[in-house]
Amino acid sequence: MNEFVENSKLSPMDLLISKGFSQIRLKVQYRSDPEISKFPSVQFYGEGELVSHPSTNADSITKQKLRAVSVNYYGIKKDQGGSTYFFVDIPYGASRTEQNGSSQQRRRDI
Repeated sequence: MNEFVENSKLSPMDLLISKGFSQIRLKVQYRSDPEISKFPSVQFYGEGELVSHPSTNADSITKQKLRAVSVNYYGIKKDQGGSTYFFVDIPYGASRTEQNGSSQQRRRDI
């Protein structure tokens, strides 16, 4: 097979690494709830290579409100503690690029 076909089988990150580009990877993440960071930790880093800072476990007012919403509106059982994250389908949601940036925002969130 030719190089193009072989390269197309790799993720962009794996392709760069295979070509000798250096990589810098997080060791500790400070932003996401530990339940959310489990996915990238396992899928992209390998078990235990990316750890959550203890501050991400703190029970904030935001987490308390999210748990209440998950119990009251989305049927997460209260005895299971509720959830600090969930996905909501917004049919026909409209996105736009934020001013002076590249992140997407839904108009209803602004």
